[in-house]
Amino acid sequence: MPIYDVESNLLRLMNLPLSRFSGVVRTSDGFYIGREQGDIGYNAFLGNPAPLHDGPGLENTLRVWHSLSQSDREAVIELAANPEDGTPIPLEEFGVPIRVSV
Repeated sequence: MPIYDVESNLLRLMNLPLSRFSGVVRTSDGFYIGREQGDIGYNAFLGNPAPLHDGPGLENTLRVWHSLSQSDREAVIELAANPEDGTPIPLEEFGVPIRVSV
């Protein structure tokens, strides 16, 4: 099984392909912008997440979440709450059940 860094785990929870993106930020108005591999800035407009609904996206998010160790979960929560760039990322928007897991 591959070992992912904290940023990669965040991207995986948000269902963003690691082959394309190396980072993501949330703007002050709630939109998301991605940093494409090899780019030096956040230039790929991603928009807002869709309202939560059952389906493969949520299933993948939950699968990734449950595959993380407790320390990996805590690291992702910390990064999302205190990103280097942008505003905090509310993981609940993506269906991450942080209230019951940490």
